[in-house]
Amino acid sequence: MGSRFRPEHVDRLLGEARRAVLPPDRVVDLLDLAPADTVADIGAGPGYFTEVLARRTGGTIYAVDVEPKMLEILRDRWPGGPPDRVRLVQGSAERLPLPDASVDKVLYAFVLHEADDLDEVVRECTRVVRPGGRAVLVEWKKEFGEEGPPVNERLEPGELASRFRALGWQVEGPLDLNGRHYALTARLPGEGKVRRKGEQR
Repeated sequence: MGSRFRPEHVDRLLGEARRAVLPPDRVVDLLDLAPADTVADIGAGPGYFTEVLARRTGGTIYAVDVEPKMLEILRDRWPGGPPDRVRLVQGSAERLPLPDASVDKVLYAFVLHEADDLDEVVRECTRVVRPGGRAVLVEWKKEFGEEGPPVNERLEPGELASRFRALGWQVEGPLDLNGRHYALTARLPGEGKVRRKGEQR
């Protein structure tokens, strides 16, 4: 397992310096959200991406994190608390406490390199995403840098892509986000849900 991010360093995840390097809207754009999509933000932490997701879709958002303190920070940062459709869920990426085929889109931002069992993570992702759904995987490039996890804990994009393709996902990328981070997009084949009249991608 890679080193988990420690809650006492949470300010690093929320500062303007991070927004300048990795604007959350740019990552959320890759999910190709529809107005009523249900989304799971796995490893949501203090809600850096969750807040944007809540603005971009009117569907249910599951903010999932293994660390209860992170979910407390997320809740407390939201003026008046998060809306009812933003559900804070304690759980690991290997054992998602979500029903089968319950989400349209899923985001894994800087969490896959921390996984105890990456294959189990991919199996869980495949279980909870509806046919036709989409996953976005954001990770550190596997090269030395002063920030981020040790190089030996980082994941090559080809390794991630192969794990998802082995379970039938169609994977595109990597996309270079900023010189430090990359993203892969993956689609689970199938019909997906029927869009309501007037909904757009």
